Amino acid sequence: MLKAVGEIFVRHRAQDIFGIHLLHSHFTAPKGTVLLGIEFPITDTTQACWTKPVPAEELAGKPVHGHVFRMQPDGTFAAYEFHQGEAAFKRESIELDFFKEFADFLRQNNLADLLALELLDGPQDHIYKELQVGPQATVLLNEKDVIGLGLSTITTGWSFKVGDNGIISCKGGTVYSPKKNTHGVFVDSKPLTVESLKKALRGEGIIA
Repeated sequence: MLKAVGEIFVRHRAQDIFGIHLLHSHFTAPKGTVLLGIEFPITDTTQACWTKPVPAEELAGKPVHGHVFRMQPDGTFAAYEFHQGEAAFKRESIELDFFKEFADFLRQNNLADLLALELLDGPQDHIYKELQVGPQATVLLNEKDVIGLGLSTITTGWSFKVGDNGIISCKGGTVYSPKKNTHGVFVDSKPLTVESLKKALRGEGIIA
């Protein structure tokens, strides 16, 4: 299945812009909110992304872009997760035929409730680990920065690459890492800031 998807991406030269995302849910976002990811530095060279529900009205006039796009019943793709800032690519760089062919593939294989499009923000030369922090937030960390999670992971994101020999390869770029009792550190705390989130992650032994 991933091979067939990769061929669609490469045929339309979309492999450097989009990957695929396994639709999964950590929590139910409150009505009137949208999921917004905010990048922040973990080290001098690496970034993390903190995603949480934000009132939709707060985003009016602010630079945000769609990050994960789910197919709608009419075959179009709508963002259900956003990231702060402007997107690094121009919309015109991908032809509409790509979205149509990918939508047709999802419909024909009954995958519309399983796979979504994910915008590839930044280089894909490392693996990210996703961790739920508290009842309604997740944090995405560069694998190199994670020191206190077990090996149990679930791959939730893939990207495609064409080798010099023309062979299309598929790489898992994002994995979900469950960790027992992590939620308790955050549930009873005051609303998190970036600094208090980093402090809590250090306190749990997840980052240095």
